[in-house]
Amino acid sequence: MANLYLDVLDRELERRGLSFVRYADDIAVFVASQRAAERVLERLKRWLHRHLDLEVNAAKSGARRTEETALLGFRIHPGGHVSPAPKALARFKDRVRELWDARQSLTSKQLREQWQGYVTGWWNYFGYANWRREVHALSGWIRRHMRKCFWLRWHDRHGRRNALRRLGVRGRALGVAGCRRGAWRMARHIVVNQALKTATLNRHGFTLPWTLAGQARRAQPPDAENRMSGGVGGLAGAIPSARPDPHCLPGTVCAADPIQRRSQDLCTFALGFCFATGYFSAPPSRGGNTAALTDGSGGGYET
Repeated sequence: MANLYLDVLDRELERRGLSFVRYADDIAVFVASQRAAERVLERLKRWLHRHLDLEVNAAKSGARRTEETALLGFRIHPGGHVSPAPKALARFKDRVRELWDARQSLTSKQLREQWQGYVTGWWNYFGYANWRREVHALSGWIRRHMRKCFWLRWHDRHGRRNALRRLGVRGRALGVAGCRRGAWRMARHIVVNQALKTATLNRHGFTLPWTLAGQARRAQPPDAENRMSGGVGGLAGAIPSARPDPHCLPGTVCAADPIQRRSQDLCTFALGFCFATGYFSAPPSRGGNTAALTDGSGGGYET
């Protein structure tokens, strides 16, 4: 309903030559300065009231810099970088704590399937971001939660000794099974980290999709972009990819990228509308100069 009702708003913004993006009842407009953002916001408020009889939600709308706002769980930084918004990362961390709660009556297989189902869906949504520093910084913290969960599931010193022995721990190091420290502290212990090292967790399916994606990029042959389907390279070699600029750092957007040519001083404002249909979430458009809308909650993927 929102898409149909607000179609006239889209045409009005296009007529005015404004860069914007809208999804359902979320809309954001990019302009070149704070003053321009405030001016356009006031004019659109009047236009919406006059033509569509809509009142803008003042609590969820305003003129702000792009790095201070969020659109459907994403945040746009100067230079065209896109990252998950802080609220989306906070919800993700809360969900990680829930999924790795040792009090769940689940087998290891069920734990793995539950984790993979959530984290794969989350990454399928937020993998659009090209600024992933905050996500990669959570890798060690997530694995610590995994180790804490398994330590608690081994119950007592006998169960922990047997589990550590199965994982290759020998000799005096097995004495850590009787340690009285808390599970969160033990998850950082060198013996527990050696027993449940990253390779072991990955081998049993307790993976992090962003680390696997990085490994796949590093393993790609340097001439993969020149191969054709059905050739010697097979399916993996048939995927076209742009040759990286040698002057660009890994994980960054090159200055030659048109997305990064955006103004460093872009401002955005978000118009929050109240509809009986509620709010919706979806990834932003991959188009060029687009803007994002937000309902003030940060949006984003959530199971």
